[in-house]
Amino acid sequence: MKMIRIYSLLLISVFTCNSIFAQEGYKIDIEIEGLPGSEIYLGYHLGENKYIDDTVPMANGKAVFQGEEPIKHGIYFLYTPQYFLEFVVTTEQNFIVRSDTISPLVNKRIQGSPENEIFHEFQLNMADTQSESVKLRERFKTAKNKKDSALIVSQLEFVNETNQAFQDQMIVQYPESFTAKLIRIIRRPEAQIAPEGLSENEARKYSFMAYKDKFFDGIDLGYAGILRTPVFQTRLLEYIDKLVSPEPDSLIKAMDYLLNKATDPEVFRYILVATTNKFSKPKLMGHDAVFVHLAENYYLKGKADWADNETLKSFRKAVNDLKPNLIGQPAPPLNLLDTMLSPISLEDINAKYTLLFFYDPDCGHCKKQAPQALDFYHKFQTYGVEAVGVCVPTDLDKWRGFIDEKALDWINGADPYVQSNFRKEYNILSYPTIYVLDEDKRIIGKRLGVEQLEDFMNARLKMDGD
Repeated sequence: MKMIRIYSLLLISVFTCNSIFAQEGYKIDIEIEGLPGSEIYLGYHLGENKYIDDTVPMANGKAVFQGEEPIKHGIYFLYTPQYFLEFVVTTEQNFIVRSDTISPLVNKRIQGSPENEIFHEFQLNMADTQSESVKLRERFKTAKNKKDSALIVSQLEFVNETNQAFQDQMIVQYPESFTAKLIRIIRRPEAQIAPEGLSENEARKYSFMAYKDKFFDGIDLGYAGILRTPVFQTRLLEYIDKLVSPEPDSLIKAMDYLLNKATDPEVFRYILVATTNKFSKPKLMGHDAVFVHLAENYYLKGKADWADNETLKSFRKAVNDLKPNLIGQPAPPLNLLDTMLSPISLEDINAKYTLLFFYDPDCGHCKKQAPQALDFYHKFQTYGVEAVGVCVPTDLDKWRGFIDEKALDWINGADPYVQSNFRKEYNILSYPTIYVLDEDKRIIGKRLGVEQLEDFMNARLKMDGD
């Protein structure tokens, strides 16, 4: 397991300030019977990873972690190559952890921390539930008939119901505890039954939207301790990736919703940095609009006070590079010269769809993909597709030679005297770069691979009813 001390996204140091608690300092005494070794680590969960907070000497299984400043709330763990044991840190920051190497969880005892007694009770129940579920699933694999399978399924349902009842009771009994907050993150909203009289599709949509609307109910986004758990990031990404429609406008609305709910500055910081990082390298076309929104409306408006000048400068540049060529925007002007050095302009091209293929004659990928793009153009000409091959470098001889070699019979243009700003406005960073425009010259596709063009156009023609 690789342990690191610093957590950062987009070169931003996210967790640089200490939380302020009612007490000063912390002291955690460790007594682990039978634990070998000369040092032990104190770590915490954050997102999908684990991070080291401190390392101290250990003798005969005993050690002390202490500091003059309190440590942040969350699920922490003791770690050596032979040992792992979790506990929680909240406002109780002076306690003793005792256990052994034979059965660390069962024999864990923590003195001076009622919060850990609650958490331990929760851990034991989870361990029992998981153990019983594993056994039943193994039995299900070898069930001899449907009757046996049905019996095992009913037993699994009983185990799950018993676990849920236990968690419900913990929330009722200890509503403000760390463990209750943790359970609320782990639990998912109950399925909502649609009103009578709806069609099947309407009922499905109703249930989905009701589930989505309740997805963060009960989760305290005003408490930073939820960040140092192994489950919060999973919840966050589940919401973004599975419950929010992938259209940029829907994602932008969801980001604003989450950030508005994050009343704790550290939770706000975590969500903003995590989502900015996610959409700075989008996996789906058009999601760069979400990054632009976050950068422009949060970082560049002073709502990310941890971001330094270099970070803000890089974000400002990224916004300037991306904003002119977002999906749905009018394509930037494209004024070129043809091979006879006569002017051609994008606005003069009358076509239902326009393919822009930006290339470099010396680029190996371009040499391979230009003929493929040309084949696409020939195949879809009858559907109103026009194509423009745009040579980005300025060498006229190489450009003309490339056209002849590849027999490019689409519209060929270049800017040999660098009189156009298209290189910046179309954010040409690699070759080839492909855009697709509609009949109003709005961008409907960008940075597509040439192998994606046919599927993209078929989907677009279907959407347009062609």
